[in-house]
Amino acid sequence: MLFSSFEEMQLVIYSLIKQKELKPRNLEIALKATSVYYSDKDKIFRVWQTLEKELWSVPEAVEKGFHKYISEKRERILQAFEYHDINCESKCELCEVLTCVKGQETLALPAKKRESAITSIA
Repeated sequence: MLFSSFEEMQLVIYSLIKQKELKPRNLEIALKATSVYYSDKDKIFRVWQTLEKELWSVPEAVEKGFHKYISEKRERILQAFEYHDINCESKCELCEVLTCVKGQETLALPAKKRESAITSIA
């Protein structure tokens, strides 16, 4: 499985949106639609369908293949958040992403410092 949890998938997607590699509209709708699902597996499947459609607009993803592209991005993003957990002392762009994951909110909302960033992901 590409993602170890739905929270991890959200972290990657919101990070890619924040980096302007993905457009938020359809992905945020898909993420919010998962509230009717119980298992992470079902949620991941639902969002992956939308993510695949969105990745067609990313030339690098089309060239590399969607799984390889997301896998590489996932690895870098998780490393950045591990560093962030240890070193962030104030509100930053990664804090904004964590807030979005926690509340499944849009990136336009103000960020709050989260106490323990990726405890369930690590």
